[in-house]
Amino acid sequence: MASTGCGKTLANARIMYGLAEEREGCRFSVTLGLRTLPLQTGDAYRDLLKLGDDKLAVLTMVILLLNCVLMSYRNRASYIIY
Repeated sequence: MASTGCGKTLANARIMYGLAEEREGCRFSVTLGLRTLPLQTGDAYRDLLKLGDDKLAVLTMVILLLNCVLMSYRNRASYIIY
């Protein structure tokens, strides 16, 4: 695996765009662990591909867990998180 700053993030986006139908454009999801790497990757896509907040969303596990807790509290139901 290449080291940090070698262009892996942009290369993956270019590959996905290259595989997409040109008329339809490209939309894809990237799944990464923890919190720091997804935020860094989101920043790289925003900067390198000139994407705004309306075109790119970054969700971290912290946000997803918080949403589960809030939904559980509101619905008075229990959610099992593995």
